[in-house]
Amino acid sequence: MDVLKLPAAAGVAWIRGGFMLLFTQFLGILMLVMTYGFAIILAGYAASGMAYVANMGGLDDAIVEKSVDLVLAMLAPALTIGFMAACRAVAAGERVGPAFILAGFQVGKKRLLSLLGLGVFQVAALFVVRTLLAGELPPGTPDPDSIEALTGSFDTSTLSDTAAAHFLLVRSAELIARLGVAVVLWYAPMLVAWHGMRSVKSTFYSVAACWRNRAAFVIFGLGWVALWITLFGIIGLGSVLGLGDNAKLLFWPVAPIMFAAMYCSVYVTYASVFVITAPAAAAP
Repeated sequence: MDVLKLPAAAGVAWIRGGFMLLFTQFLGILMLVMTYGFAIILAGYAASGMAYVANMGGLDDAIVEKSVDLVLAMLAPALTIGFMAACRAVAAGERVGPAFILAGFQVGKKRLLSLLGLGVFQVAALFVVRTLLAGELPPGTPDPDSIEALTGSFDTSTLSDTAAAHFLLVRSAELIARLGVAVVLWYAPMLVAWHGMRSVKSTFYSVAACWRNRAAFVIFGLGWVALWITLFGIIGLGSVLGLGDNAKLLFWPVAPIMFAAMYCSVYVTYASVFVITAPAAAAP
C-alpha cells in the first residue's frame, strides 16, 4: 500500500468529488445519513428515559446520560466504517441502503476490537482535552459541553476584555487539540477495517498520510468552512431581507446534504491518497 503525496489543488478536487459521489446515488446515501441521525436521536431519547428511571431510583441521572454519550463515542469508528463502506459501494456502482450502517460491526472480531480501541482512544483524548482546558476557562463562561460553547454562540461582550481574550484563547487551544485528534483518527478506521492494521499502526499511518498531504488538507478544510459560511450567510441575508424565521428553514433540508457530501469527501480523500499495490511477482 502506497501513500501518495498530492498537490494542494487536490483539496478542491476532494470536495467536488464528495458532491459527485453523493449525487451518484443521492437517495441511498441521504437515507443512510438520515438513518444514522435517527439512531442518534433514539439513543438520546433512550438516555433520557434511562436517566429518568435512574433518578427515580436515587441515582445521578447525569451519570447515565454521560455513559450513553461515551458508548456512542466509542462506537463512532465502527459507525464511520458503515458510511465509508457505502461510499466505496457507490464508487463501485453498487446500490446502498440503510443496512450499510452496520458494516463496521461485520468486519470480524479482531478488527472490531481494534475499531473499539480507536473509540476508547477518542473518548480518552477528548476527555483529557476538556479536563485540562475546563480549569482554564475564566469565571462566567459556559461549560465546554454546553450548546453555547459547542456552537460558539456565547456572547463574550458580557466579559471583561481580559477575560474575553482568555476565553477565546482557551477555545482556540481546544479547537487545535480537537483537530489533532481528528488527524490521528482520519484514516484509522478504514485502515483497521479494510487493511487489518492494529489500532496504533493505523493512527501512525493516518497522521503520516495527513501530514504528507497537509497543503491539500488545508485547502480542503478552508473549502468546507467557506461552504458552511456561505450557507449561514444566505440564511442571515434572508433574515435581513425580512424573511425572519422562514430563512432558517433553509438550514434543515440543506444541512443533511452538506453533511452527506462531507462524509463522501472523506472517502474521496482516502481513495485518492491510499493506493493498493500488488506484490511483486517472484523471479523465475
